[in-house]
Amino acid sequence: MNSKDRLITLWEEELPSFINCIRAIPEDQSAYTPNPKTRTAKEIVEHIIGHPADVIEAINDGCMHHRFATPVSNFNTAADEFESDSREVIKKLKNTDENTWNNKIITFYLFGQEYPDLSLSLRDISWRLFRDMIHHRGQLSTYYRPMGVRNPVVYGVTREIMDEMMASKN
Repeated sequence: MNSKDRLITLWEEELPSFINCIRAIPEDQSAYTPNPKTRTAKEIVEHIIGHPADVIEAINDGCMHHRFATPVSNFNTAADEFESDSREVIKKLKNTDENTWNNKIITFYLFGQEYPDLSLSLRDISWRLFRDMIHHRGQLSTYYRPMGVRNPVVYGVTREIMDEMMASKN
């Protein structure tokens, strides 16, 4: 399996976990942060949901005006937007030829300024954004219990599910 097909497969596999994690945040906990120096739950979601749009722009235009924060009105809408954009990324990647995937250099902009050191191939920038989404989802996963929220399923059985299973045995 080549790197493009691997990314497509992983994005498809991880999509439900992203949706679960975004939808699990109660609106009244959007400002939660464990420390004043860290992003709030809402800010993490606003950062994550722009990444698929970044990849779409890279494929379409050969440049990316990185969406450092994409404003969200609520978490259900954010999850819907993330899902829709992710499905578009998957579709576009499937239609991207290997030469473009491996060799097309994407000009990277942040806050309107070009960053040549971050201008990478479509392959490398796509993988970087995907890994960044996983990283921030992990960051968000540490917020649920302190917010008093049930941990969403990401990679299997959560402690809450295990406790319920054990209690049902008794």
